[in-house]
Amino acid sequence: MKILKEKELLQIPTAIAIGNFDGIHMGHRILLETLKINAKCNNLVSLVFTFENHTSNVLGNNIKYLTTIKKKIKLLEEIGIDYIYFQKFDKQFASLSYIDFIKNILIDKFNAKMIIIGFDFRFGKAKEGTPKSLIDFGKIYNFQTIIIPPIELNNKIISSSLIRRLIEEGDVETVKMFLGRYYSIEGKIIAGQRIGTKLGFPTANISYTDDICIPKKGVYITKTLIDGRFYKSITNIGVRPTINGNILSIETHIPLFNQNIYNKNIEIEFIKYIREEKKFDSLEKLKKQIQMDLELLNQFTI
Repeated sequence: MKILKEKELLQIPTAIAIGNFDGIHMGHRILLETLKINAKCNNLVSLVFTFENHTSNVLGNNIKYLTTIKKKIKLLEEIGIDYIYFQKFDKQFASLSYIDFIKNILIDKFNAKMIIIGFDFRFGKAKEGTPKSLIDFGKIYNFQTIIIPPIELNNKIISSSLIRRLIEEGDVETVKMFLGRYYSIEGKIIAGQRIGTKLGFPTANISYTDDICIPKKGVYITKTLIDGRFYKSITNIGVRPTINGNILSIETHIPLFNQNIYNKNIEIEFIKYIREEKKFDSLEKLKKQIQMDLELLNQFTI
């Protein structure tokens, strides 16, 4: 798979999927598999046209990301896409007419012969471009448009916005169904206050950015990826009220793990929400609760 640079052109005929593709959820996967299969059957290369930043954020919203660019690239590579192009979405690009987008980018830059989009796709200045616009212009520029209908699971249309809401509610088990994998957060291990170590349950504290979707405060059964290996873990998201904390932290405890992993990048996958974060009367009571959490962890096969 190749990531195209801004000034690169594709002379070979392409099949293009367009969208934010935040999360690469099950609906996205059906669209992307459609792209891959149709590209192969029509002797085209597959290209995903996506964005460095979420389009809604430029248009006045505050969308929290489900995937980093690094994670998005990894997932698209696993699917088997040939090319990715990341477009910076800014006010200048947002002002581009849908006609210019079709002519200057899809046709002239990427030699599109097939376009695959979702049913609710809108593009161009003021979102004037629609799936019908692509169908109509396909007759002029000789490309085919495939529109993917809404994909439902449990009578709900799979969408990134629905998944964000479920994550913020702590319903990570339902999130797994819609994503097709566990929701995860990546970050570098940073130094903490070592309260967990004093209690006998050392934790790895990870850095995170404010633009990532953070699950609801509480304690989760998780698995943690370190140096290519997964470990069973318990992860707390919260402010640590028992020690009068006030800054949100993400910290994970891996039973019987004693390696020095400071400054390493790890990934935490959220499997099940088990309880709310609460303030205990003493550190001893907190310790007893952590022991109960670990007993629950032992019941899971990960």
